[in-house]
Amino acid sequence: EAQTERDVLNVMTDELKERYLNADKGELMYVTIKLQDDIISYSEREKIARKNAEITAEERALLDDRYILNEVEVKKRDAAKKRIDREMYKWTGEYYENKCMDFLKSTGIDEGRFGYLSRKEPEMRKVDLTKEEIAEVALRPEVVYMDYYDCRRPPVLKIDTEKYDHMLS
Repeated sequence: EAQTERDVLNVMTDELKERYLNADKGELMYVTIKLQDDIISYSEREKIARKNAEITAEERALLDDRYILNEVEVKKRDAAKKRIDREMYKWTGEYYENKCMDFLKSTGIDEGRFGYLSRKEPEMRKVDLTKEEIAEVALRPEVVYMDYYDCRRPPVLKIDTEKYDHMLS
Protein backbone atom coordinates (compact mmCIF):
# COMPACT_ATOMS: atom_id res chain seq x y z
CA GLU A 1 0.00 0.00 0.00
CA ALA A 2 2.83 2.44 0.83
CA GLN A 3 4.38 1.82 -2.61
CA THR A 4 1.04 2.48 -4.33
CA GLU A 5 0.49 5.66 -2.31
CA ARG A 6 3.95 6.93 -3.31
CA ASP A 7 3.26 6.18 -6.99
CA VAL A 8 -0.07 7.99 -6.77
CA LEU A 9 1.63 11.05 -5.29
CA ASN A 10 4.32 11.08 -8.01
CA VAL A 11 1.93 12.40 -10.65
CA MET A 12 0.34 15.06 -8.42
CA THR A 13 1.29 18.68 -8.02
CA ASP A 14 2.10 19.83 -4.49
CA GLU A 15 -1.28 21.52 -4.07
CA LEU A 16 -3.20 18.39 -5.04
CA LYS A 17 -0.96 16.22 -2.82
CA GLU A 18 -1.79 18.37 0.18
CA ARG A 19 -5.53 18.34 -0.51
CA TYR A 20 -5.49 14.63 -1.36
CA LEU A 21 -3.67 13.63 1.83
CA ASN A 22 -6.02 15.74 3.98
CA ALA A 23 -9.26 14.78 2.21
CA ASP A 24 -11.92 12.67 3.84
CA LYS A 25 -13.10 9.44 2.26
CA GLY A 26 -15.64 10.22 -0.45
CA GLU A 27 -14.81 13.95 -0.50
CA LEU A 28 -15.06 15.41 -4.01
CA MET A 29 -12.28 17.56 -5.47
CA TYR A 30 -11.97 19.33 -8.80
CA VAL A 31 -8.84 18.15 -10.58
CA THR A 32 -7.01 18.70 -13.83
CA ILE A 33 -5.73 15.58 -15.57
CA LYS A 34 -2.99 15.81 -18.21
CA LEU A 35 -2.48 12.78 -20.46
CA GLN A 36 0.52 11.75 -22.52
CA ASP A 37 0.62 13.56 -25.84
CA ASP A 38 1.03 10.69 -28.27
CA ILE A 39 -0.34 12.55 -31.26
CA ILE A 40 1.24 11.77 -34.59
CA SER A 41 4.08 13.91 -35.92
CA TYR A 42 3.54 17.38 -37.36
CA SER A 43 4.29 16.19 -40.90
CA GLU A 44 1.71 13.38 -40.60
CA ARG A 45 -0.89 15.84 -39.30
CA GLU A 46 -0.08 18.17 -42.18
CA LYS A 47 -0.64 15.36 -44.70
CA ILE A 48 -4.06 14.63 -43.16
CA ALA A 49 -4.89 18.35 -43.11
CA ARG A 50 -3.86 18.80 -46.76
CA LYS A 51 -6.13 15.92 -47.72
CA ASN A 52 -9.03 17.29 -45.67
CA ALA A 53 -8.50 20.83 -46.97
CA GLU A 54 -8.92 19.52 -50.53
CA ILE A 55 -5.79 21.21 -51.89
CA THR A 56 -5.79 21.38 -55.67
CA ALA A 57 -2.80 20.39 -57.81
CA GLU A 58 -2.17 24.07 -58.57
CA GLU A 59 -2.21 24.98 -54.87
CA ARG A 60 0.04 22.01 -54.06
CA ALA A 61 2.56 23.28 -56.60
CA LEU A 62 2.42 26.78 -55.12
CA LEU A 63 2.88 25.43 -51.58
CA ASP A 64 5.90 23.37 -52.63
CA ASP A 65 7.36 26.04 -54.93
CA ARG A 66 10.55 27.66 -53.61
CA TYR A 67 10.74 30.35 -56.29
CA ILE A 68 9.47 33.91 -56.13
CA LEU A 69 5.73 34.00 -56.72
CA ASN A 70 3.69 36.80 -58.22
CA GLU A 71 0.97 38.55 -56.21
CA VAL A 72 -1.88 36.31 -57.43
CA GLU A 73 0.11 33.14 -56.70
CA VAL A 74 0.98 34.39 -53.21
CA LYS A 75 -2.72 34.99 -52.47
CA LYS A 76 -3.63 31.50 -53.68
CA ARG A 77 -0.82 29.94 -51.67
CA ASP A 78 -1.80 31.87 -48.51
CA ALA A 79 -5.46 30.86 -48.90
CA ALA A 80 -4.40 27.21 -49.20
CA LYS A 81 -2.18 27.53 -46.10
CA LYS A 82 -5.10 28.98 -44.12
CA ARG A 83 -7.33 26.05 -45.11
CA ILE A 84 -4.60 23.59 -44.13
CA ASP A 85 -4.05 25.34 -40.78
CA ARG A 86 -7.80 25.35 -40.09
CA GLU A 87 -8.01 21.63 -40.88
CA MET A 88 -4.97 20.86 -38.70
CA TYR A 89 -6.49 22.75 -35.78
CA LYS A 90 -9.86 21.05 -36.30
CA TRP A 91 -8.35 17.57 -36.61
CA THR A 92 -6.03 18.05 -33.63
CA GLY A 93 -8.89 19.41 -31.50
CA GLU A 94 -11.13 16.48 -32.36
CA TYR A 95 -8.27 14.06 -31.67
CA TYR A 96 -7.59 15.52 -28.20
CA GLU A 97 -11.27 15.75 -27.32
CA ASN A 98 -11.83 12.12 -28.31
CA LYS A 99 -8.69 11.02 -26.44
CA CYS A 100 -9.90 12.73 -23.26
CA MET A 101 -13.45 11.38 -23.62
CA ASP A 102 -12.19 7.84 -24.21
CA PHE A 103 -9.93 8.09 -21.16
CA LEU A 104 -12.68 9.39 -18.89
CA LYS A 105 -15.16 6.78 -20.11
CA SER A 106 -12.58 4.03 -19.52
CA THR A 107 -12.33 5.11 -15.88
CA GLY A 108 -16.06 4.54 -15.38
CA ILE A 109 -16.60 8.11 -14.15
CA ASP A 110 -20.09 9.49 -14.77
CA GLU A 111 -20.11 12.01 -17.64
CA GLY A 112 -21.98 14.52 -15.45
CA ARG A 113 -18.78 14.94 -13.45
CA PHE A 114 -16.62 15.81 -16.47
CA GLY A 115 -15.53 19.38 -16.69
CA TYR A 116 -13.76 21.09 -19.55
CA LEU A 117 -11.98 19.00 -22.21
CA SER A 118 -9.16 20.85 -23.95
CA ARG A 119 -8.95 20.88 -27.73
CA LYS A 120 -5.37 22.21 -27.67
CA GLU A 121 -3.77 19.47 -25.59
CA PRO A 122 -4.80 16.18 -23.96
CA GLU A 123 -6.02 17.76 -20.75
CA MET A 124 -9.25 17.80 -18.75
CA ARG A 125 -10.07 20.46 -16.17
CA LYS A 126 -12.70 20.53 -13.45
CA VAL A 127 -13.15 16.76 -13.28
CA ASP A 128 -14.99 16.11 -10.02
CA LEU A 129 -13.31 13.11 -8.33
CA THR A 130 -13.25 11.49 -4.92
CA LYS A 131 -10.00 10.74 -3.14
CA GLU A 132 -10.40 7.08 -4.10
CA GLU A 133 -10.99 7.91 -7.78
CA ILE A 134 -7.97 10.20 -7.81
CA ALA A 135 -5.83 7.32 -6.53
CA GLU A 136 -7.16 5.04 -9.29
CA VAL A 137 -6.73 7.60 -12.08
CA ALA A 138 -3.23 8.60 -10.93
CA LEU A 139 -2.04 5.01 -11.36
CA ARG A 140 -3.08 4.90 -15.04
CA PRO A 141 0.03 4.82 -17.29
CA GLU A 142 -1.29 7.51 -19.68
CA VAL A 143 -1.55 10.12 -16.89
CA VAL A 144 1.34 12.60 -16.94
CA TYR A 145 0.22 14.73 -14.00
CA MET A 146 -2.79 15.72 -11.95
CA ASP A 147 -3.40 19.09 -10.36
CA TYR A 148 -5.99 20.61 -8.07
CA TYR A 149 -8.34 22.87 -10.02
CA ASP A 150 -9.06 25.87 -7.84
CA CYS A 151 -12.39 27.29 -8.92
CA ARG A 152 -12.80 29.70 -6.03
CA ARG A 153 -13.77 33.21 -6.93
CA PRO A 154 -12.10 36.26 -5.42
CA PRO A 155 -14.00 37.65 -2.44
CA VAL A 156 -16.66 40.26 -3.15
CA LEU A 157 -15.72 43.65 -1.80
CA LYS A 158 -18.28 45.13 0.54
CA ILE A 159 -18.56 48.89 0.86
CA ASP A 160 -19.71 50.50 4.07
CA THR A 161 -22.35 52.74 2.50
CA GLU A 162 -22.98 54.69 5.71
CA LYS A 163 -19.33 55.65 5.96
CA TYR A 164 -19.12 56.76 2.32
CA ASP A 165 -22.71 58.06 1.97
CA HIS A 166 -21.52 61.56 1.10
CA MET A 167 -19.49 60.16 -1.81
CA LEU A 168 -22.43 58.14 -3.15
CA SER A 169 -24.75 61.13 -3.19
